[in-house]
Amino acid sequence: MTRVWAVIPVKHTGRSKQRLADVLTPDERERLTLAMLHDILNILRGTDRMNGILVATRSPQIRDVATGLGAEVFAESAGASHSMAVSQACAHLCSYHNASTAIILPSDIPRVTSQDIDGLIAGHIAGDDYITLVPDVRGEGTNAILASPPDAIKFSFGAQSLQRHFDSALNDGIVPRIVMNEKLSLDIDYPDDLIRAAVELRPSRSVTGRFLEESGIAARLGVCNDARSPTPISDTASPCA
Repeated sequence: MTRVWAVIPVKHTGRSKQRLADVLTPDERERLTLAMLHDILNILRGTDRMNGILVATRSPQIRDVATGLGAEVFAESAGASHSMAVSQACAHLCSYHNASTAIILPSDIPRVTSQDIDGLIAGHIAGDDYITLVPDVRGEGTNAILASPPDAIKFSFGAQSLQRHFDSALNDGIVPRIVMNEKLSLDIDYPDDLIRAAVELRPSRSVTGRFLEESGIAARLGVCNDARSPTPISDTASPCA
């Protein structure tokens, strides 16, 4: 029987989204992180193929949001890197939940849908794949990994991680499946990513979209509620005024 669990590693909110520091205040970056976490957890709760959700974090704030939305929380070891946190969480799934497959996802992909996740899992299981990799929008990072079993490969996130994960699988005799998915590929790391999210996310359907709209960030970035079309960040006059 296939038992699929999602693993969502989340940093402490006070240290998140540093690459957005030029366009967002520390408080806004923290609130954005929490809004995106709400979205990914709601999306995963709406899937048909998920047996459970494990959020790897040591942040009490993240823990409260996760448990409030029905996820289990795993506290990685103090000082653990992103890759180590994922490895420890996957080992936990093998030991305590008899999970056969883990889907490792970032928390900052608010455009993804439950249908995207279900389709990715279905293709992975139907093809009897051990590893499925989804690249980020730049084709260098890894925005999703499906691993059967959860600890099938060594995780190595960060710059150029897609090639490292591909090579790690090959070194273990696994030919990974590469899947392109536009919605999964967009994580919110840079100002351009934030503008695209503000353009495409509907406040009525997305916690992140609602936060960007109600906080005034969307308008500040030049994204109008009616046209939903971006203008350059450097423009001082907002067309939404």
